[in-house]
Amino acid sequence: MPVYVASNFTLIELAFHGVLYAILFYMAAFVARRNFILRRKSDEERQAEAEVAKTWTSSISAFFSDFVEFTKDPIPFVLETAAANSDTVEYRAGLEARLYLHVLWSLMKLFTLLAIVALAIVLPINFLTSRATWAAKDSFSRTTANGFADPSAQLIVHTIISVCCTVFILYIVWNVRAYVAKHARNFMDSPELVIPPAQAFTVEIQGLRVSPPVTEQQLRSAVLDRFQAQHSDAQVLGVSLPLDVTDVVDVVERQEELKAQLARYKQQAANDGVRPLVIQGWLSWAWIGERVDAIEHLEREIATVGAELTRLQDPEVERQRAGSGTAFVTFTRADATATFLEEYRGYKHAATKGRFGDDVESVVRNENYWVVGMAHKPEDIIWRNLRYNRSQIVFMVVAVCLVLFIVFTTICTPIFFFQLVVFLGDATIEGTPDAVSDAGAMSRYESYIRSAGGPGAVAGAEDHNYWAHRLLRTVARLSTPLFLLLVNFFLMPYLVHFAVRACGFREISSRNRAAFCIICAFMLFNVLVIPALSLSGMDEFFQLTRAMSFDQVLAIMLLFGSSSSFFIDYIMQMALLGSAFYFIFHTTTPLIVHWASDGKEEELVWELDFAYFFSSAIAAAGIGLFFILVLPLSTPFVAGLFAMRYYTDKWQLLTAHSNEHANPSPESTVSAAMVLLLIVTAFAQASFAAWLNMQAADALALFPWISAGIIMIIVCVPQLNRQIASISARWENEDEEVKATSTVAAPQVGSGWSIPPIIEYQPPSLPPPLR
Repeated sequence: MPVYVASNFTLIELAFHGVLYAILFYMAAFVARRNFILRRKSDEERQAEAEVAKTWTSSISAFFSDFVEFTKDPIPFVLETAAANSDTVEYRAGLEARLYLHVLWSLMKLFTLLAIVALAIVLPINFLTSRATWAAKDSFSRTTANGFADPSAQLIVHTIISVCCTVFILYIVWNVRAYVAKHARNFMDSPELVIPPAQAFTVEIQGLRVSPPVTEQQLRSAVLDRFQAQHSDAQVLGVSLPLDVTDVVDVVERQEELKAQLARYKQQAANDGVRPLVIQGWLSWAWIGERVDAIEHLEREIATVGAELTRLQDPEVERQRAGSGTAFVTFTRADATATFLEEYRGYKHAATKGRFGDDVESVVRNENYWVVGMAHKPEDIIWRNLRYNRSQIVFMVVAVCLVLFIVFTTICTPIFFFQLVVFLGDATIEGTPDAVSDAGAMSRYESYIRSAGGPGAVAGAEDHNYWAHRLLRTVARLSTPLFLLLVNFFLMPYLVHFAVRACGFREISSRNRAAFCIICAFMLFNVLVIPALSLSGMDEFFQLTRAMSFDQVLAIMLLFGSSSSFFIDYIMQMALLGSAFYFIFHTTTPLIVHWASDGKEEELVWELDFAYFFSSAIAAAGIGLFFILVLPLSTPFVAGLFAMRYYTDKWQLLTAHSNEHANPSPESTVSAAMVLLLIVTAFAQASFAAWLNMQAADALALFPWISAGIIMIIVCVPQLNRQIASISARWENEDEEVKATSTVAAPQVGSGWSIPPIIEYQPPSLPPPLR
């Protein structure tokens, strides 16, 4: 198992990498500043400057003038939005942007505090504490907590700080949940004054008969009449029975796509004065086929699609349409929905209690498919996917995750072979250790290091290719985090978003939450787990988990992960190179669009991928929480990353983000992020505890083990999870804030919960109103 080995040159290499990233960052900021100022000038001013810049002397003079102004105000476009408040962010970019920035702000404050603790307390202790004779003595290793002579006595302060980190994280998660409840649910200081939304009075019933679809009268006779007879105050306000309209939705989406293309081609014709052409034919993707007028072709396509939509909306066709197996029932009071859920959540239990009518078996498709829950927002529902039941969705999610696992393993495994290059360089560069302890007196901790090829394990004289190997190692250490960043930044989010659309999720928020969870899980694995274990591929990971116990694997993550500067390198690249990319992207592409459209267009439609950005924030927080004690130098870089991300992402959200496809229930993704933050914290505490156990500091290890257990109890116990970490996208009656609104009456007119008329079922004698 190759592992990074620290050397006297590690800090020098790290400083060199930091300077290189900073230079690239400032170069990007300089170009972005010039583009930002140029974009605000008129076409006449731009042409005048272009005429002046035709000579070398004037170009050089203008460059130095811009450089002087750059040193005074390097990033005016970011500072312009830095003071914007949260209300402005929500108005411009939506509620999810507000919640995302609040999470970044909270993590920035937390890691700023932890950075002060790491630099003022942990780092001096690590550097000044006496080391074992076999421990590495280089400058980088002395900043870590590896190789203490008496761990049981010298790691007491580290253990106290570890427990404090747990308390801080719990407070951050609780604070974020309260913020989400305040703004996503409008729960201010007095929840009892809140008017619940329409979905607070609506339940969703799954597992009904599909063909022929269940009618409202049949549903009332089989379920609702018996419920109302037992509860006189539980009155039904309305019943909605969606149909399976997948074919209609496909046609409507195709029609909207064609209309958007037609609008673009008409705009292009107006700008250029020439009607655009398109290639048609079965080889059109290869630019082979007949060239036709684009506008006329799209108008014919739109007419054909419109005729197909009219055919699908014919009453005779609608009468033959199957149902979705789902019903939405709206009650007059919120407490009636709670009672209905309690009595009908389990089909067998409700049948045993006699809560169904005699004809219920003709209404329910299968008792195993029977699911009753609170309804989501109407705008959150993906109506075409209501035909999928829970078992089908689980199967599709598992299949998609397996495919993605194979794809990402194939992509990421070659990247980790760079670590073999690093190992070969280390094996050549590092000489005999300063002192070697008696093999018979080896501790468990020392034996791990020696058996894994860590400090003190490599012997031999320096090779004549010393500097060639050092250059090779430097390039490899520079390239590994960069390639991982590119995979996580570009490829993985695109593949995940494409894949989750095939999972059949019934709600937009559920699909977005699944995308976040998958991206975050893969990101934590290939950014934190694999590099921390110093593996060169997935095969080694499986071999390691078979050969060692779970706590040993966790301990090795801290041991090997703190033996190199990989994570500091990765954080610096995320902060500096990531910001540099967006500086260039958002200031250059509008100028390109302006040039390509001859001045007719200025903006580029772009949406911030919250699933990716939440995932990268959790991954960065995980690195900070895992290594704050054993690698304290990493914590200030994590704090700097969150500070840079907060202001850069606020600038992106206010100036470039399009809120066209807003998440109707962003609290779902934020809650998932907070739960994953708790899980990462629990694993960080467990890793620190196992690391202490490996050094025979069992008494100290007890405290982080307890901290990890408490966090996992909060995650696994639903009541604690809802009170501390998460808020459902649905109006769950178990939430404390919701209970205060249970006696509020539903609005009788304009309740806001409705489904499109084309997908609502009505008896054949009353054709549905079609549009």
